[in-house]
This record gives sequence, C-alpha cells and structure tokens, in this order.
Amino acid sequence: MKKWVILLSFLILLVACTNNSSQDVVEEQPIENPIPETPTQVVEETKLESCGNSACEEEEACNPKTYQTVCLEDCGFKCPAKLVVTETSCTGACTQDEKTFTISNSAQIKLDIENLGELGSGKLDIKFKCNEKGNDMNKIQEDGVAFSDDFEAGKTNIILKGKQLGGNKISYFLTLNGKPTRVKELECKINVFSENTINHKFDLMFKP
Repeated sequence: MKKWVILLSFLILLVACTNNSSQDVVEEQPIENPIPETPTQVVEETKLESCGNSACEEEEACNPKTYQTVCLEDCGFKCPAKLVVTETSCTGACTQDEKTFTISNSAQIKLDIENLGELGSGKLDIKFKCNEKGNDMNKIQEDGVAFSDDFEAGKTNIILKGKQLGGNKISYFLTLNGKPTRVKELECKINVFSENTINHKFDLMFKP
C-alpha cells in the first residue's frame, strides 16, 4: 500500500514540475525586419512653361534640328524657307554613279528640290555652269551636245510654300541634246538662289 502511495506522490510531483517548466518557457516570436520607408518622390511634369503666355520666347521659336516651331500657340510658324536637293536621277542615254552622270547621247538629268521650312520661299532663280580645265560653258553647244534647263512643265516664277501647306517641292531638269563627239569630263554646278542658296555639284562624263 505504501508503495502505491509513494508512486502516486511521485507522479503528482512529476506532473507539477512539468507544468511549471512549460510556464517558464517563453515562446520565441519571429523577429520582423522593419520595412524602410520609401521617401516621398515628387514627380514634376516636364513642359515648356512659357508656351501659351502669348509671348514668343526665343526657345519657343524655330528648332534648327527639326525645322519646326516649338510653340505654335505663341509664335505661329517661324522656321524660314530652307531649300535642299533631295534626289537626283537621269533618263535617256545616261547612267548615274553617285554624283557622276555618264552621257552617250541625248539625256535628261532631274533634280528634286524641296523647301524644308515652314515659311514660303522667295522666287527661285537657278544658274547652271560647267567647267573643263578652266573653260566655261553655259547653255551652249559643246562637242555635239546642246544644253538647256527648265523647271517641270516649263513653270516660271517658282515660289515654294511651307512644308505644312504642301506645294513645297519642284523638279528641275537639265536637258542634253545630241551625241558627244569625244570623251570629255565636265565639272558642273547648279546654283538655286532664294532665301538660302543651294550649290549642287556633279560631274558629267561624255562617252560617244
């Protein structure tokens, strides 16, 4: 009987110790790393503040890279006429290699001229000249070939409009009539005069 009493007392004491130990153990809580606060970023709108104040500032006028007015609201169209040769070609007894035209008989050379500006050009004036070793030749018959030049469809008093309006392109033709009588190389230049001057150079090679 005493053995059972002693055993029972031992079990009660063991249970009590176990409960006390569990109460002494503090559950470890996972440590949360604080998330750093993101600094408030102020997003500023990028815009040309002066545009719309009814005053045409210098930076609002013509952009020389795009040849467009930056602020039409204040300035209107400001980019002046700018004439360029955009393309050259030839027809007839002619071949083209970069800036050299080889002529074996009657042919025609075409230059496409364009106004890249927003304002219209003044009246176009064109002068054509070829040189061979210091000898000038201008619209005359030379070695069996006669030269003449004109705008498309015989147009005169040419004024090119601004690019935003259309009517800012024209073709110029240099006509060569006749068969060359000898091999000859000419250095030629076509000058287009208006607000700006185009100096377009090319070579003519005569090969009978």
